[in-house]
This record gives sequence, C-alpha cells and structure tokens, in this order.
Amino acid sequence: MSVPCTRGCTATTTSTTCRMPVVASRTGGSGRHDRKMPIDKSTKEYLRQKTACSALSVPRTQHPSLSEEEGGIRRQKNPGKRRDLSETVFENATIFSMKTEEGVRLTMTQQGQLTLWDEDLSHSSRGVARLVSEASLVLPDVCAGVLPSIITKKDCGSNTISAKGKDVEEVLVRWGPKESPYALLHVIAHHRHEEEWTGGMKKGFVLEFKVQADAAPSSGAEISVKLEPSGHWFGGGHFIRQIWPLNDASLEVGPWYAFDNGPNGVNNLVGAHWITSCGLLVSVDPSTQYLHIGMNAPNKSRKWQSISRKWGVGIQNATRELLPLTKGHGKVARAGQDGLLRIQVRSNYVDAQMEHPLRHWQHDMTSSDEFGGSLCNDMDMLTVRVSMGVAENAAEACKMALGGMVPPKETPDLALFKRPIWTTWARYKTRVCQDKVLKYAQEIVDRGLPRSVMEIDDRWQVAYGDLAFDEKKFPDPVGMVNTLHEMGFKVTTWVHPFVERQSEAYLEGARKGYLVGCDMADHPIESGPLGWLLRQNRVIHDHFAEGPGGSKVGFFKWWNTQPVAALDVTNPDAVDWFVNRLKELQEKTGVDGFKFDAGEPCFLPRMPRTYQPLSTPAEYTQLYVQRVAGQFAGGVSEVRTGHSTQDVALMYRMGDRFSTWDAANGLRSLIPTLLTSGILGYPFCLPDMIGGNAYFNTFPDQELMVRWTQVNALMPAMQFSLAPWDLGRDTEMLVAKALKTRSKFEDHLAALAQEAADTLTPICRPMWMIAPEEEETYEIEDQFALGNDVIVAPVVRRGARQRDVYLTSGMWRDFVDGSLIEGGRWLKNVAAPLDHLPIYVRDGIFQ
Repeated sequence: MSVPCTRGCTATTTSTTCRMPVVASRTGGSGRHDRKMPIDKSTKEYLRQKTACSALSVPRTQHPSLSEEEGGIRRQKNPGKRRDLSETVFENATIFSMKTEEGVRLTMTQQGQLTLWDEDLSHSSRGVARLVSEASLVLPDVCAGVLPSIITKKDCGSNTISAKGKDVEEVLVRWGPKESPYALLHVIAHHRHEEEWTGGMKKGFVLEFKVQADAAPSSGAEISVKLEPSGHWFGGGHFIRQIWPLNDASLEVGPWYAFDNGPNGVNNLVGAHWITSCGLLVSVDPSTQYLHIGMNAPNKSRKWQSISRKWGVGIQNATRELLPLTKGHGKVARAGQDGLLRIQVRSNYVDAQMEHPLRHWQHDMTSSDEFGGSLCNDMDMLTVRVSMGVAENAAEACKMALGGMVPPKETPDLALFKRPIWTTWARYKTRVCQDKVLKYAQEIVDRGLPRSVMEIDDRWQVAYGDLAFDEKKFPDPVGMVNTLHEMGFKVTTWVHPFVERQSEAYLEGARKGYLVGCDMADHPIESGPLGWLLRQNRVIHDHFAEGPGGSKVGFFKWWNTQPVAALDVTNPDAVDWFVNRLKELQEKTGVDGFKFDAGEPCFLPRMPRTYQPLSTPAEYTQLYVQRVAGQFAGGVSEVRTGHSTQDVALMYRMGDRFSTWDAANGLRSLIPTLLTSGILGYPFCLPDMIGGNAYFNTFPDQELMVRWTQVNALMPAMQFSLAPWDLGRDTEMLVAKALKTRSKFEDHLAALAQEAADTLTPICRPMWMIAPEEEETYEIEDQFALGNDVIVAPVVRRGARQRDVYLTSGMWRDFVDGSLIEGGRWLKNVAAPLDHLPIYVRDGIFQ
C-alpha cells in the first residue's frame, strides 16, 4: 500500500526518492546533536520536514541491513532482501558528514544529495549557521537500491583515523563492488588538496565523482548544483547574450571550450568558476576532458529535444538565434527550466542537439587517482572534479578564486589604459591600404584626439599566413610606420594562426609538419582540368600536404571564404617558426605588436591531429596565448580568447560586437562582459570597437555612438574604428567630451592596472564587490565601480535621458557639479542628457 510521504511532496513512501530537500545532521557521523547549532530562517522549513519524517526513520547504527566496521566501512548484509519502509526512508538519511577546521560542513545522503553549510557564526549577523548550497550526484540507474560503502582516511593508507561520530576531512564513497564499482565519490577538504587548480582555496571541499562509463547516464558523470539556495550567480564565461546575474539566462547544456559564437552561445573566453551572492565558489578542474556545462537549461520536453543548435561563422550568424535565451523568452517560459548548474563529463562530444567541429574529437584518457593508488581503470570511468568553497560573501568568494591564480606581474603598455586604440577594421574592412591608414591617422591628429595605437587589420598581406605587407596596397610600409610613430601612434597588425593554401607559409609549414593535420582532411578541388589549372597558378598545393604522424594537413572553414590550415601550437619548432617570422616583421618594418585573432578550438579541422596530443580542445587556446601571443606580453599586443591564461600580460579583447543596443551582443552586453572578465581573472579587458562592427549593413546612429563612447569611457581601454566625425560635427564633439572625461582618470586607471598585475583584482568591479552586504548591488547590470572609489552609471537604453543610480553606503560627490550625496540608496530619475555621463566619486577622493 502506498503511504503519503510526510514531507508533503508528491511521492509516496514506496517511491525510490523523495523530492523534497533533506536536511542532514550537522554534528557528525553519529547523527546525534552533540551541541545545539542555531539555524537561520531559510532552513527552518527543512528541519520541520525532517522532523515530520523522523517517526519513519531508523538510526543508522540500528539499521537491520548494515554493519559498521572499524574504519567506517558499511556494507549491506542482504542485498537481495525485499526492501521495507524503513529502508526506503534510509535512502534519504545522511551517510556522511564532514567539517573543515574553518567551519564548513558537507553532508550527503545515500541518494547523492549534498548540502553545504557555513557554521562559522562570524559570517552571520544573526549568529546562525548558513545553508550555502544544495547539490546532487547524478547516479547511474544501476546504483538504485545499492547501499554505498564509506571509506575514511585510515582505509586509504593513513596512520590516523577520525573516531566514530567525529568529523573527517577525507572520504571515499563507493557504489558497487570494490573491483568494479558503479560509481565513486572522493571528497577531500581544501587544505589537504594540493593541486594547482584549487590553489588558494581554504574553506570547502573538492569532490571527484567517477561513474562507470558503460553504466553512466546520457549526461555522463554529473554534479548538479541548485541555483536558488545560493542566491545570484556570476562568472562562467563570455556569451553572445551576456546576462548579469546569470540566473535569468537559460544556457543549454553544451561543450565548454572557447568558441566564436558557439552552438549554445558560449563565446571567446571561458573560465572555470562561478561565484554567488551568498559566498559560494564553485570551480571545475579546467583540464577536464569532454566537459559540458549547462545553467538553468530548458526542461527537455519532446518539442525542445527536436531543436538542434549548430555552430556557424561569418554571415551564418546573421540568421542564427542569439543565445543563451532568457527565462522570459517564450520558448523557455513554455518549457520551464531545470534550476541547476550542471557540470558534466561525457565519453565524447557527440550530441544530436549540439553540432560543432569537434563533436568527433577523441583523446587518450589518462588520469591519476587522488588516493595514491589505482582504484579502478580510468579508461572505464568518467570523472568530474568540482570544488565547492565557502566565503562570507560574493566579494570574498571572488578574492578566493583570484587568489588561487598566478597573476601576470606586469601590465600591458600603460599607454593603452590612458589613450584609445584606433583600428582600421570597421571603417575599411578588407579595403585597407597605406593611403587610407595615413589619411585616417591624419584625421585623428587634426582633431587633437588622444591616441595610443593604430591597428592595421585584415588584408594588409597578400595571402593569409604570409607575414609581409602587400606591396601593391602598402608600397612603403617602413615609411608608413615611421610616419605613424611621428604622429604619436604605436603600430600593430592583425594576425592569426592560419595559413591559406596559396601562401608561401603553407608551402613551408606543410613541408616541415608545422600545421595541424587530419586524416579526414577536406581538401579543395585537386583533380581534373580545374585542379591542374589551380595548381599551375599556385591557388592550391598538394605536394607537401603532410601533417603530424603522416596525416594530411587539415583544412577548415572560418569567417572568410578561403579554407585555411592552423598552426600546430603543440610543436615547439612550429611555434618558433611562427614567432620568429613575427619578430622579423617587426625588425623590417618597425611595427610594435600584434592583434592576435582567433585561437578558439572551433577553428580546427574535424578530428585534428597535432604533434603532441591535446588533452582537451581548450589546451589549443591555452598554448596559443601562452606560447605565441605571450611572447609579446607587456607591450601593445592583444588577444581575444583565453583558457587558464590569467598570467599572460596582454589585453583581452571582447568578441566582435553588433551595432545594436541590446544585450544580445550589442551595447548592453558590454558592462556584463567586462565584469565577467574581471571576476574570471582577466582584468585587462579591451572592449570591442566603439559603435560595434557595422556588420550586416547595420551602422550606429549618433545616439548609439555617443552612448557607446560613454559606456566605454572609464573601462580599462578604449578602441575606435568607425569615425565619430563621419556622423557629423555634433557627434564628434560629444565623443570628444567623453574622451576628455577619461583623461581625468588616466593616472587612476594606470594605478589600478598595476594592482591588477600584482593581484588580479579587477580594474572595473561589480557593485557588489565594493558593498557585498548591500543586497541591491547584486542585480545591477548597467553600473560598475572603477576601483573602490568611483561609480560609473552610463545610459544604455535608446532614447533615455534619465536613469536611476544606486550609490553604496558612504558619502559620494557628483563628479560634475561636486554636490555631496549620501549613499546606501537609489537616486531616482537622475538627469542624463546625451552629453552627460553620470559619475560619482567617494568623498575625499580626487580632490
């Protein structure tokens, strides 16, 4: 007979799992309270539900199917015995409780439900324990009804063991037989974990969850974290539609590596951690293979499962849906959302709903066991490793995350923080030439506009990969560079790790094995009369098309029409060849640095073969930034992608922006993307070109150009391409006014850049970073703080001439009129005409 569950959920006591949250004992393995711990209001309902079920539960030490041996091993005596009511309830009872020296407690039920508590009462204004996070392990079906074994520190070779009923700091949970477990969970306190990716983390635990590959669900090895208990979420990476905070986004589960407009909206820069308003820090091992991430994804209705997301480049993006969608979108609203951060490791990238170039990519699965021995064959197990740390608030959690990273210890050229970059791309596209560059530069000088760099973009060379100026378009590159230097510009050129087939670089690189190979390479036409003609005219080559291991050189499509091959950054000789050619260009022409484009793994051939195997696709990005672009760190060079490269002192450019107002890659995406860069450890953020790229024949009008300049005015760096004066004298004057405002903060920006180089502290900070105790700050997406003492509140909506501004506690002065204002409140309907950028400075600063 079915008995209604006393917790009030829709399940019955004959169901396998109750759906209501379970509060486990917070005092140790015995389940008894050794002392009373006050509980905050948010958890009282959980305790009430637990009490309601207590009449059905059986203390663990008295459970008829268990025996408890020295070392904490518990085994099921009669696994084939028919399950009774008490056994069903036991599935939701706590099977272990761990607590760190800092007062962070983790508990888990038999069904893999995890609860994270902060019992450091100094973090609570009411002197109560805080519920920080609820998470769960996605166990294979074969684990249903299997009672897990618990192995404590002693069973793993230690000479000591925590006494029964006391807290432990390292635990292994095993479902299934020891020789061939269905699933394994290894939990270890932060201070006992010594790997680089958790460096600096002291208050929490590392969870390594392994699932037998043959028994794994379609989601693989998955740890999912509930969003709601932990408050507002931030971090992760750059997206085409950048939402702040992330709770309103609906990121469909997909591959987690850098893309150029990925199939689920993931863009050029991805990180490996998330921060919440309650102080939770969730991190994932950045070297994880076949990593997939989803956040608040739509529920998998039959209709939704028919949707297929495909990666595309160039003009294809004009018709693609811009992702991630938000919870208010009709499709998402109808489907509902799962309310989870889903961290998955699968056995491959094949997914009928996510088409991308590396879906058939494979690697050698190797890893080491944290207990110092081989508990299972890792080729047969899928492994996901997640860190869950606890801090007092979001600002402290961010500090914890950044504290575990290696800072660059130097800044890019400080001129970039003081004066704008000017680039030829949006204004001239591929029609750039020497005369246009010098004309553009003269127009800037004649108007007395500040300048740091002139960047010469696409098609300054004859063929992609050949690092020499096109003699027809640039007859005197040395004279041009010298003239630009005299005008006050440093000079950079646009480069990327690609070679096209008709280039001299292809001939040499293919012959020497410096290009990424592929056994399934898709070559251009090579046969018949047309192929013969193309070879005679050096349009294609097939004489030296050999990549690593005897494979063919792998050609692929990118944002331009010509198929290209990629530099093999795993080959030190290939890297030296490419870098030496860049340095030779500098010596011959006097250029000062480079705009390093691409580097995302989506720009590789399908099933790539490299000189040294890549452990993950993201490693290509990491090596490109570190080994290639990193050779020019500390200067005026920039990149647009990154993966675990926070230690490289380059400007990190946002991906190409559309000339629109919205958060879907337009103006309103700038501040959320800037702030995300900072909390991921990339403080040297270079926003994309002011006014956007004018793609798809969409150009900014005066209002968008001026407001874009104001939004960008106190960000770490500025970059123009579309000329303000092309929109009229009024636009030119309004832009010049915003640039004059920036000039007053030059020294402050330079000082913050140096601080960032030493500590990775963001230059531009979320409002919650300067006032984490003020709840209002967590949902502000259109303001930011420059350091701790300047609040910038630009207008980001078309037609607006006023806006609300939030000032954090303390006394502030309006930067324009000097009026003194008390903070800790909203200022309603602040006047913001088109010529005005609202800025507030902390009283006593900049005087």
